[in-house]
Amino acid sequence: MKFWIVVLVAVLLTANLAIGVSIAPEIIKQLKDSGQLQEIVLSDRAARARGVWQPNDMPYRFGATADVETLHCLIILVDFSDMTHESGFHSEPANFDTLLFSLGIRHPGSMADYYKETSYNQAYLTGQATPWLRMPHPYSYYVDGQRGFGNYPRNAQRLTEDAVLAADPFVNFDLYDNDGDGMVDALFVVHAGPGYEDTGNLNYIHSHAWSTTYTMNVDDVHVRGYSMEPEETGSGSMINIGVFCHEFGHVLGLPDLYDYDYDSEGVGYWSIMAGGSWGGGGAIPVHFDGWSKYHLGWAIPTVLTDNLVHEQIDAVEYNPDTYQLFPYGSGGPQYFLVENRRQRLFDVSIPGSGLLIYHIDENAPNNDNQTHYKVAVEQADGLFELEHNSGADASDPWPGATNHTCFDDFSLPNAHLYDGSQSEVAVANISDSDSIMYADLGIIYVDPLYELAYIFFNDSTGNSNGRPEPGETCQLIFSAQNIRAGVDDLVVTASCSDSQVLFSDSISNLGTMPLNVFFDNRSDLITFTIPMNFESEFANFTLTFTARDGLYHQQFVTPRMLGVPNLILVDDDAGLNLETYYEDALQNAGQSYEHWDISTQGSPAAALVNYDYAIWFTGDTRETPISEADVAGLIDYLNGGGRLLVTSQDFVQRLSERG
Repeated sequence: MKFWIVVLVAVLLTANLAIGVSIAPEIIKQLKDSGQLQEIVLSDRAARARGVWQPNDMPYRFGATADVETLHCLIILVDFSDMTHESGFHSEPANFDTLLFSLGIRHPGSMADYYKETSYNQAYLTGQATPWLRMPHPYSYYVDGQRGFGNYPRNAQRLTEDAVLAADPFVNFDLYDNDGDGMVDALFVVHAGPGYEDTGNLNYIHSHAWSTTYTMNVDDVHVRGYSMEPEETGSGSMINIGVFCHEFGHVLGLPDLYDYDYDSEGVGYWSIMAGGSWGGGGAIPVHFDGWSKYHLGWAIPTVLTDNLVHEQIDAVEYNPDTYQLFPYGSGGPQYFLVENRRQRLFDVSIPGSGLLIYHIDENAPNNDNQTHYKVAVEQADGLFELEHNSGADASDPWPGATNHTCFDDFSLPNAHLYDGSQSEVAVANISDSDSIMYADLGIIYVDPLYELAYIFFNDSTGNSNGRPEPGETCQLIFSAQNIRAGVDDLVVTASCSDSQVLFSDSISNLGTMPLNVFFDNRSDLITFTIPMNFESEFANFTLTFTARDGLYHQQFVTPRMLGVPNLILVDDDAGLNLETYYEDALQNAGQSYEHWDISTQGSPAAALVNYDYAIWFTGDTRETPISEADVAGLIDYLNGGGRLLVTSQDFVQRLSERG
């Protein structure tokens, strides 16, 4: 076995690039509340323009050569005359050896444990820390009240250069060129004290990955890139692994996947390259997202070349089981990734469990634009809370807390590409969240999808009022359109929740119907009869659309009133549309009724005699009283034995206001 070495001042082999960990959520809130966040955002933009927080364009790759199995890392520990390590947590090199490189002995785990787990045993890290080295300038010199991002030499670049020079007598840097390209591969500088990201104090360095101002030559190898982390948390305890694991992701070439402006969440807590670095307060960072694992070569997705039915999808915490769905299966920069995430192992602090579906655009530069992310989470609840800066939650995975089991071009969210065109990608029939889940994965339409326009009844052999009544034989007529894949064997079957409704012909054989054009069943009508002794009620009519030799089924359930009701609901609300309150209550109670709208049908006085009960509801203003003619009609109705309820909107409040 050949061992390779990394230097923990995190070596980024780029010209003048730097990347950083996101600010802790509680610090972001403090900055927002104090009105300082926008100032920090503008400062970050300027820093990025100078190369801070940019992905490594010459990343180290595990497995680049067959004999690379272990990456040895060096940590350079530095303190200052005005920020000594003794004045704070007072950690020793052995503490960092345990924090970062121990295996299986530290709870909840070391950086080496994290990378071993998330790489599926493909990335092994080991290393050692130098003694604490005193820098030639005070801490305030390097920070300069600007988080270490000021003008050279009063910045973190000069601190790194001074750290390398101070370590040179003790360190053979040649040991840290793991792949023989003449460059130190991963260099982490750890400074005494806490970091800005966990304190919000501009006089502390913001953890980041950047590069020195010149290529340093030591021990016949070059040092250029680095990452920098603090010794302590904002509360004064020893630093957790989250920031180290995040920054090492940059060493491996990954970008930040949070929104740099902090006006959205990016992928949020679903990836260590975004808010997930703060999982468990930074002690239990979550897994990489599926896109990051794909680009690191640790989870090579199954590329769909055909639709898959009831495909088994294992939890990604244990197996690198991911799926790549290209629009129409034809490749391109945009595609969708599917993985099964569980609240297990280092993923214990993710917000929920289920299938995560990512929309990827390889041509997008980053996750700074919430209307067009590079890596976007298709959130099952359709609320777009990551884009709206409301955070990740248990409703993001599928089916999730909202029990949404289908993602396609017609769901919310949908599978459209960023130009609005359909992708024909689908993840459907998603099973309940578990360590093994199942779903139908599609890249091209094979099933139709129908939209029901209307359903009505033709009772022309009866009284032609459009309502099935005792003794009538009726025809059920519907209209629909197919908005997805065409079929040539469409059959529609009708049924009713009341078994007294007798169908003489319950099937419409429609065969081939045009796409995206409304059609009806007048060519093959459905016929049923209402028995003579039928009592009025609401019943559910179900239309089942069947196609593809019985493989496809889609149902529409429509409640309809049957028979002659004994209650009339008089709508006299002067256009306030209050009828839904009454109709919902009556339908939920299973009570049939006749709806009479005075604004369109005129006075119901003459019709009241046909009903045993009447509910008359008005508006909420005295300017629209019941007319004298209607009052007279109501008197006659009551004198004839009718039962009447008159009600108005907010009448109790009106009476109380009048005392």
